[in-house]
Amino acid sequence: MDPRHPEQTHTLITHGVYRLSRNPMYLALLLLLLGWSLILANGLALLGLPLCFWYLDRFQVRTEEQQQQQRFTVDYHAYQRRVRRWL
Repeated sequence: MDPRHPEQTHTLITHGVYRLSRNPMYLALLLLLLGWSLILANGLALLGLPLCFWYLDRFQVRTEEQQQQQRFTVDYHAYQRRVRRWL
């Protein structure tokens, strides 16, 4: 799946890591940023983490969720009830 083109999604995946989080790729990215900030040992670098989280949650994840709700309707609604957005 290309996160830049969620409209091209044809299958709703609900198994594997997707049974724990609806957004494991973005969660992994945030964890990598956290790790990098800790390696740098720079408090200023940590400020990028909440900014990145806010951007992803507001502009990427919500857009993807809207498109998946339209495409998979009932199945996606059940998936949303079962699995949290982040963790």
